[in-house]
Amino acid sequence: MPPTSLDEIARAIASGLNCEHSAFCLQLLQLLANGQPVPPEQLATTLNISRDQVNTIPRQLTDIEYDREGNIVASGLSLIPTSHHFHLNGHALYTWCALDALSYPYILQQPAHVESSCPVRATKNSLNLTPESIESLEPASAVVSFVIPEKAKTCCNVRNTFCCYVHFLSSFEAAATWRSQHQEAIILPVEESYHVACMIARYRYGETLSKL
Repeated sequence: MPPTSLDEIARAIASGLNCEHSAFCLQLLQLLANGQPVPPEQLATTLNISRDQVNTIPRQLTDIEYDREGNIVASGLSLIPTSHHFHLNGHALYTWCALDALSYPYILQQPAHVESSCPVRATKNSLNLTPESIESLEPASAVVSFVIPEKAKTCCNVRNTFCCYVHFLSSFEAAATWRSQHQEAIILPVEESYHVACMIARYRYGETLSKL
């Protein structure tokens, strides 16, 4: 039976997105939030691990993107433009999907401004988020699409098997049009989606998150 409550949805998504390298992923997220490419040496020093480990782990996280110098420039939070603009602490960043945009203020404990295009109406959705709540939302009718990921597929390719289905849409009407091609999708209001995003972060990262 498909999950129905917000907690069930959050647990199902978190299970599919489970990360075996949570400390690595969270530390990389914090460094990317500074708005600069992350050299592998910086990750090694920050995590107190060897350069060999820093080179080995990303091979298992194949979505990570690099610049020409070998610095990391994207892993959920991105220096490379996407349709999800994410303004944090004076830095113009991007995220791979709506879930990232909703969860990162909570994970990073910093407020953020989000602008994201509706894939159906081509209109802009705008949000101001804090680590505790949504401060503003335009349009008020905006919703978010989710899918329940399969761990066997997302473990190596989160962006193409999960993120590409997780959007801000301008309304339930727009979502119905999009969902006609994605019957497995779950559509939730942005406020509920924010709570789901925070729960997913807690279920995915647990004690690692509390140590940041």
